[in-house]
Amino acid sequence: NLSATQTFTGANTFTGSVTVSSLTANGATFNGTVYLSTGGVSSNWVVLPNGLLYQWGYYAGGANSPTITFPRAFKTVVLNISTQILAAGINGSMIEIYNQNTAGFVANQRRHDAAALTNAFYWSAIGDYQ
Repeated sequence: NLSATQTFTGANTFTGSVTVSSLTANGATFNGTVYLSTGGVSSNWVVLPNGLLYQWGYYAGGANSPTITFPRAFKTVVLNISTQILAAGINGSMIEIYNQNTAGFVANQRRHDAAALTNAFYWSAIGDYQ
């Protein structure tokens, strides 16, 4: 447990969630609360100073229309979901977002000629937290 004023230099690793009530970095000071998750690269989230929740993840591929579950549910609304297919030489491919809700979404992968795809992809989403 940390309390009072703590100073860290270099790379530091924390487990679980971290709450920061006052942060000074590179001469700029933030007074408020920032929540960070240490879920790793494949699935993670952060609460931004303005109260929005930003999440991201990785789908390893294998199904045409996988259901993606957010690491943390949004409170009432998802403002945006973005995806990026990870495959070489697939021109005109896309991911259609279906059944979007505060807990997740279905990612339907299609090629320009409507053929189904099963590729790996990254996703990110932003919405409300508080």
